[in-house]
Amino acid sequence: MNLNSKRQDSIVTRKLCRDGVTFQGVWYNSPALQNLRDQLPPLAEVTLRFDPIDVRHVYVRDRAREQWIECFLSAGPRDTSPTS
Repeated sequence: MNLNSKRQDSIVTRKLCRDGVTFQGVWYNSPALQNLRDQLPPLAEVTLRFDPIDVRHVYVRDRAREQWIECFLSAGPRDTSPTS
């Protein structure tokens, strides 16, 4: 049985931060997403599409280009605290 034929993506909105987007406590990012972030106001709301069965990647909608940007698991926010 081909699970992809029955795949049902879900859609949510998230804020786009300098380190990408977070979904279910996990960060996602990509170079293309950072390019999009540079074109939008700080903390812009974006549409995020994901497959509940496979959350190794998500897609963020680039409305201007009418395309989905693939984003991958990321380490999350950069630690900017001083080291002791």
